[in-house]
Amino acid sequence: MNDINKKQLNEYLSIFGKKKMQGLLRDYLAESTRAWERLDKITINEKRHIFHCWRSNSLVFGMENFSQMCTKIEDDLLNNRFTKASELIPVSKDCYQKSILKVIDVLRESKY
Repeated sequence: MNDINKKQLNEYLSIFGKKKMQGLLRDYLAESTRAWERLDKITINEKRHIFHCWRSNSLVFGMENFSQMCTKIEDDLLNNRFTKASELIPVSKDCYQKSILKVIDVLRESKY
């Protein structure tokens, strides 16, 4: 469930290069860390926006499973299924963390 799409990640690597992708990942990690830290302190609409952004931004790194979870959470928040969304959030954080480790491994081993 925490696999990443290495083909997709490698496509972005071939376009941007390893150094640029590492920079993008650093920015993504910094923003994501701040978002995870404040997730319990923000409005439903702000949460929805965070998951909306993660849904698309994570695809650059091939994190398809995490992106799909973000889509579900965003949809649940939009449709007032707050209990369902709150149950998925910790699962999505675990998926995020495991996926990030795999992205780091691919970037470390990249030839680009």
